[in-house]
Amino acid sequence: MADLHSAHERLASILGEVNRIREENGEPPLVLINGDIFESGNVVTARSEGVVEWQFLERLSQMAPVVVNIGNHEGAVEDDLREVVRRLKELGIVVLSNITSAADGSALADATLNVSDFRIPLTLAGMATNDLNTYRQVHRDQWTFPDPVAYGDQLAEQLFLSSFSGFNIILNHGGIVSDRHLFDGLSYGSLLIGGHDHLIHRQDAPGKLALHTGWWGAQIDKVVITQHPDKGWEIDHEVIPLSQAGSVDAVMAAEIADAEAIYLTESDRAIVGHSPQSFDAVGTMHEIVRIIHEAGGYDAVCINNTTFGSHLTEGPVRKVALNSLIRFDGAMQTTQVTGAQLSAIRAIANQHGLSDWANRTGEYVVGQFPNVINPDTLCTLAVNGWVALPFNQQRFLGVQNLAFSQDPTFESMRQAIIDALD
Repeated sequence: MADLHSAHERLASILGEVNRIREENGEPPLVLINGDIFESGNVVTARSEGVVEWQFLERLSQMAPVVVNIGNHEGAVEDDLREVVRRLKELGIVVLSNITSAADGSALADATLNVSDFRIPLTLAGMATNDLNTYRQVHRDQWTFPDPVAYGDQLAEQLFLSSFSGFNIILNHGGIVSDRHLFDGLSYGSLLIGGHDHLIHRQDAPGKLALHTGWWGAQIDKVVITQHPDKGWEIDHEVIPLSQAGSVDAVMAAEIADAEAIYLTESDRAIVGHSPQSFDAVGTMHEIVRIIHEAGGYDAVCINNTTFGSHLTEGPVRKVALNSLIRFDGAMQTTQVTGAQLSAIRAIANQHGLSDWANRTGEYVVGQFPNVINPDTLCTLAVNGWVALPFNQQRFLGVQNLAFSQDPTFESMRQAIIDALD
């Protein structure tokens, strides 16, 4: 799994499923978490300094061996990443990271490890994203974040030795674009777990598998690795949607309820509306974009996919839930584009449906567009603040040098959701 982002509503189900798998197989599975366990936008996490997440990690480490690769949100509520690593190791968790000290080049944790505690020898490797703007400033000041492509090339022989007696597991929090490059260089007998881009993706090759396992605890992916003396490695993969999970860890559920009782205010618990139906991860993104599109009266709306977190579910919606539906709130930014430009933007939007990663650009915009676009007509395009930034326009929109200005009539995406709820 990857990109949990303090999804408290899923943690008890994750533990329940891990325990179910352990009981069904008669032995614990190896649990891999590819970064971003924490989220400061969760007010319980922020006010408690991550008490729920640390309880979850402690429970998980008691059930099974755990490997954590450090992502860009591990320092969400902690200024010292070394303290995060220390606490993880104190729980018996194996920590991976290729992040190094900006002061002296010392390693935050082991970037690679050879493990012989299982039925087959394992080589483990961990890589972080080098997208500096996604780290808090305190961490940008202290640490160096290698480019995962260059890092993989530099250490290819060490990381990806071809072996019929051992198996490689690489946790790359650098995004799917770097995954493509790394996957090509992986030897026969390798599993690559991606993260950071909040994608669901599977890529197969003989004796190799690459996965992006979603975000916000929507699912966990179960991988069974079998070594056949006569025909090599067999890799079986199963997606377990946690919305359908029948197993829930009662202890974790109680601990989350206790934390909410302590750290949520009366205002946080207030019901701001009711959702008439439930949506999955992708459906939630499109429903929110539809709401903003209608509320603003724009020709088109584009919001980057990692702005979204949890899912709209049928029934009452608490105010605190808005922080996880829209992780980073703010006003909409607007500009005028030609129909030809808007068609080019639409061509790279809504990438969740792509099955081949050759056409994926990593993070992408979730967009609502006119059914018919006249190439010569001027259209009003509205985006959130992250997409409007000059250094983001090319990667999210495929165009650059657009002059955005804040829409004074649309100051909060969360408020638009409240207004749209029954």
